[in-house]
Amino acid sequence: MMFRLARRVALVCAAALVALLPLACSKKTTQPAPLAQLGPLVQQVSPLARALRSTYDTDIWAQFDRALDGRSVDSTTVFLKIDTRRIPVDVNYEGITRRVRVLPRALLDLNRTYTVELSPRIRAKDGTTLAASYFWQFTTNSLRRIRYDYPAIEAVEGPFSATGWSGNGGATNNIQYDVFAGLDSSAVLDRSILPLSHSPFPTFTPRMRWPLGGRVYWAVDATNLTTTETLRGGLSHYVILPEGTPVDSFDVNLFDFGGVQLGRANTQYCNSAQMITGSNFNMGIRWAISGTGPMLRVADVSAVMWLQSTYSGQVDAAQPMLWSAQNTWSSCSFVFPGPPFTNTNGGLAMAHGVADPLKVVFRSDTLSAFVEQMARRNTGVGFLMRSTNQLGYQSPLSGPPTRFTVRYYVLPTARPSLARPR
Repeated sequence: MMFRLARRVALVCAAALVALLPLACSKKTTQPAPLAQLGPLVQQVSPLARALRSTYDTDIWAQFDRALDGRSVDSTTVFLKIDTRRIPVDVNYEGITRRVRVLPRALLDLNRTYTVELSPRIRAKDGTTLAASYFWQFTTNSLRRIRYDYPAIEAVEGPFSATGWSGNGGATNNIQYDVFAGLDSSAVLDRSILPLSHSPFPTFTPRMRWPLGGRVYWAVDATNLTTTETLRGGLSHYVILPEGTPVDSFDVNLFDFGGVQLGRANTQYCNSAQMITGSNFNMGIRWAISGTGPMLRVADVSAVMWLQSTYSGQVDAAQPMLWSAQNTWSSCSFVFPGPPFTNTNGGLAMAHGVADPLKVVFRSDTLSAFVEQMARRNTGVGFLMRSTNQLGYQSPLSGPPTRFTVRYYVLPTARPSLARPR
């Protein structure tokens, strides 16, 4: 009896399960929509979103997960902005990389935040469009790349050639340049030597001569003192004339001179028969040098001046010195102590006494290098003369004139000459 009852219950349960099986199999499940039904997605961007100090000339692009319809990608659907202001750009679509490239028509401003915006009207080849506007931001760096202006790579130069570069405009207080130069390319490239210069000026004039036949490697780093960013320049080089290059010389005429004494502002020495230096004088002199010899390769220079007989033999005690001037000046408008003022770190040559007790000679490597750049690059605004004790010089208007002699290397292509004053 019990066996029959258990068998009946088992049959009833089995029948119930069989009845429920069609219901279980007919239950609906939600499948994900095909990818083609979703709009195109941005996979990667450059510069990275919220990137800081992105170089101002960096590539700007957005890469998509599928091919786009290039007809929907142009400057009406892709924008570059500072705040709400649109920046003029060209827009390209690269089918191979699936990248939308943004090409600014002008250099980006430094240290500014830019926004790239992609319109929802951008369309993929499968017909789908962006679900909504897509945008990202980045901030540019604070320095321009350094571009070397001179000398050119492999240029043949003299031992006093200057180097010049551009990129951040003229001298400013918040940007400093470190100049590395030497005969060892690895030391310059690795910056394993001390810089020869640290200044705000985008030029460097050596204070010593490079050896003939050498190859000078040089590089420049720029630092923004406000943002502390440093941008390294690449390695460049030039060649020094070979040993045995012949040397010739010529004399340079005096152009003008002027000066004033403390407490006597109305007495200008531009029309005087004498020229006086000392602790209470501001005195300047110009020879006809600037911008007159673009091919000049200086071997050395010497500036000779003659003392009044009263000051015979007093050169060593007075310690006369020739400086570069910081300011442009008129020979009849000197002020004490300036303008014109001496240039910072602009000492060019300490005078030396010679056998003639009335003769003063200025000569140094620094002066030679400075004169070459005056002639070739039209730099410099003249010379200022200083001395600890008073010295009086003969005016070129009476008696022997001052003499400025330039010894130069004779190049096979051109013979340099300096123009005479009009």
